[in-house]
Amino acid sequence: VKIGRTHLQDATPLTLGQEISGWVAQLAHGRRHVEQVLPHLCELALGGTAVGTGLNAPKGYAEGVARELAVITGLPFVTSPNKFEALASVDALVFAHGALKTLAASLMKIANDVRWLASGPRSGIGE
Repeated sequence: VKIGRTHLQDATPLTLGQEISGWVAQLAHGRRHVEQVLPHLCELALGGTAVGTGLNAPKGYAEGVARELAVITGLPFVTSPNKFEALASVDALVFAHGALKTLAASLMKIANDVRWLASGPRSGIGE
């Protein structure tokens, strides 16, 4: 049992296991968020040519490249079902950035929690 903290002030007690369970849940959510971005990131615009019409692209080019990349990398690359969206937007990258930023914020919070474990006016671990 250790002292809890609310806004860095002593609060009601909890176990170290309870605190760590919160960190585990944060990391699990972060991992799921990062995994959720992968399908959209793996949609390739290849074969859409200049504007998404696929004009002058060899038949089967987009599918073949996606298939080979998937084999080589082990990632689920596919040809984008809508080349216009794939060429014109950066939505997948923005979504991925948000997921990574969320995970980074969780890691920063956990690091700060661990740092604060060594402090406290009455019940810090280091006292």
